[in-house]
Amino acid sequence: MQPNKSCRIFNSDSAMKKTFILAFALLTLLSCSCHQPVLRLASYNIRGNQERDGINQWQFRKDTLTQIILRKGFKLVGLQEAVPDQLADIISLTGYKWVGADSLYDPIIYDPSRIEVLNWDMFWLNEGNVPGVAGWDGKYDRYCTWGQFKDVESGKEFMVFNTHLDHRGIEARPKGAALICAKADSLKKALYNHKDIPVIIMGDQNSWDNTETYAIYTSHYRDARAISKLVLGPLGTAHNFGGVHPVRIDYFFVNDCVEVQEYNALDIVFGERYDHFPSDHYPIYIDVLFK
Repeated sequence: MQPNKSCRIFNSDSAMKKTFILAFALLTLLSCSCHQPVLRLASYNIRGNQERDGINQWQFRKDTLTQIILRKGFKLVGLQEAVPDQLADIISLTGYKWVGADSLYDPIIYDPSRIEVLNWDMFWLNEGNVPGVAGWDGKYDRYCTWGQFKDVESGKEFMVFNTHLDHRGIEARPKGAALICAKADSLKKALYNHKDIPVIIMGDQNSWDNTETYAIYTSHYRDARAISKLVLGPLGTAHNFGGVHPVRIDYFFVNDCVEVQEYNALDIVFGERYDHFPSDHYPIYIDVLFK
């Protein structure tokens, strides 16, 4: 007895339809599971607590500044000029945690619901990593706080280096930048055995983008603003509480494992006449995906 060809055709079509439906469902599931949430990282020179600042003293700025961190969804922030009482206020008002050396001014704060700390330390920006010693021709002792972190939503690990280069030392700035780049490379190799891992350098570099310092950074890393898919806000970032035209001295530098979706410099003002600033620098942030 010959098989019924129409039945064979019908069964084959049915099987193909089922296979297609299963394959489509699997692809949909995979595309959903592979979707990586954007992570928002910020750098913010918050201006130290100076009595001579008058109406711009910390007590008048702290509520607005911490609300920016929360409302803009900064999940990790490299702070500069954060003296201990300012850091204590920020941690209290945000509920964030922090890493960094006690009584120094460049901590990294983070939202513990999104970020996990795996490791952290700091190093001094001078010839011999000597604590409390200004490097080269710098006026002040400068350093870099670094952390090894994990985004708990994506499971991706990444490294952050937060610093504030010297404002006077002509030699100290490029030397400090070169040291940070070298240290970032050696730490990445030591922790990940030459495996590619996202690296972000952030902070107040006290350098314009036509300087040797900038050239050193961009010979190793990419300027996040230059490669971002979307750029918002002004170019300049430091403005002396509105007293000068903003100049660009705050940056993110990233390696090839970081895809920058958005860069923004937030020129936020507050007060009845909208003439007060949360700091003498704008906060800058990037939305990133890790490759």
